[in-house]
Amino acid sequence: MKIKIVDKTTNDNSKEWGYGTVLKCWGSNPKKFSLFKISRAEASGKDSYRLDTLHDQSAHEDMVWDKKYSDISSLKDDLSKYFDHVMRVKATIIIEYL
Repeated sequence: MKIKIVDKTTNDNSKEWGYGTVLKCWGSNPKKFSLFKISRAEASGKDSYRLDTLHDQSAHEDMVWDKKYSDISSLKDDLSKYFDHVMRVKATIIIEYL
């Protein structure tokens, strides 16, 4: 499986975060970034969130964000501990088997 990244990031970060939102996160170098998708945590019967890693800044394809969150504000707070910049991006995810 191969993921192709076409970066068309804009500064429109005004929309709310929710299930399916794709986040671009980086430190001081915007060319070294990670991409995450907000998903529902499977094991919970109530609203809960987790991050699916789409692209890891260090290019480890098996990287996992192994945390679950009860609300979006907890997720935002946690991401701000690890990254200097966290931005919602408009994204279309296409998965191709080569």
